[in-house]
Amino acid sequence: MVTNYEFEQHVRTAFAFIADSAAPRVVNTPTQSQAFGDNFMSLEGDEMRVRVVLDREQYLVDLSPLSPDWFDLDVILRYVTGSTDARDASPNALLPLPQQAARVQRHYDAIIRAFHADAWPQTRAHVSALQAVRGRALFPDERA
Repeated sequence: MVTNYEFEQHVRTAFAFIADSAAPRVVNTPTQSQAFGDNFMSLEGDEMRVRVVLDREQYLVDLSPLSPDWFDLDVILRYVTGSTDARDASPNALLPLPQQAARVQRHYDAIIRAFHADAWPQTRAHVSALQAVRGRALFPDERA
């Protein structure tokens, strides 16, 4: 089981690249141990925020521009890479945190362009639609 301190260190190290001049700012983190070793932490960098949830030993990563909107890493990556296959949501939660962070870093420039204030309304609409399509693909309505 990962301790709160180890979790925070893993997250800070993995996503240090989101801030150019200093370490990313911790936006929120729990003040006490979570049940079953689950945990969460949000970091704010120069142009984006990252939220990491540790749930049953799986790391779930969400991204956000500097706004209240949060989207799953898989959906954001599908948008910035142009993937059109609704089933093409690689199971990021099964990847170790450093590999998930590396995927964000690899596409960082494209993510920041998509998160830019001028692009965000269009990005948000497309990402919301991708999220809905992925949901229907992963959990089809069996009545249909």
